[in-house]
Amino acid sequence: MYYCLCNPGAMTTYVESINETQDSLIRGRKIDEDYEDLPYVYTYDEPDDHPLLNIMGNDTIEKIGLSGLLEECGEDHLWEFFETECIMSKKMYTVLRDCGVDNIQVLPLQFINKNTNEVRKDYIVFNILGLVSCTRKSESGTLPFGEDFYEFAGSLIDPKKTNGALIFRKEISRGGGIFIHEKVADALKEHNIKGINLIPTRKWQREP
Repeated sequence: MYYCLCNPGAMTTYVESINETQDSLIRGRKIDEDYEDLPYVYTYDEPDDHPLLNIMGNDTIEKIGLSGLLEECGEDHLWEFFETECIMSKKMYTVLRDCGVDNIQVLPLQFINKNTNEVRKDYIVFNILGLVSCTRKSESGTLPFGEDFYEFAGSLIDPKKTNGALIFRKEISRGGGIFIHEKVADALKEHNIKGINLIPTRKWQREP
């Protein structure tokens, strides 16, 4: 069983690049650090309170089942994962590594609080190496994209073709989605990694 790893729909922190990688981080290729201006520099704008509190209030939040998200508020409720920017906390990376993940290139990052200028060094830019060809194209939603295909989120995963990969991007996809094994998903939940959304692909895939 695999999960799509992404961010929740409600953004709490806004991230902006100052100095970012010259090459794409969704193609599965190793970045040549000799040609990069390291460390990468990103700023983040983090609110003191969860913005949903100001919009809805506590009572409404509890009624619609988002109270768990508000538990992330406090002295430090900064997300530990930013999918689009390929940023994660060192804590999250340690959880992945302890699960056996060995295909992530770690790139140095200075993560700067835009309001206080505090520089955090407990985050990294991550690069997932290698692409996995595991989509059943004949049974999936795709569209031509030049000589390749763009894949919809609901495309079917063939578990027999993943070779037990713990974290990967799919070769056919141009959406840059990240998929993780259920063992990894369980570990991320156990360690309360903030800012992740785990979407089970059971409804998309047909087990062998």
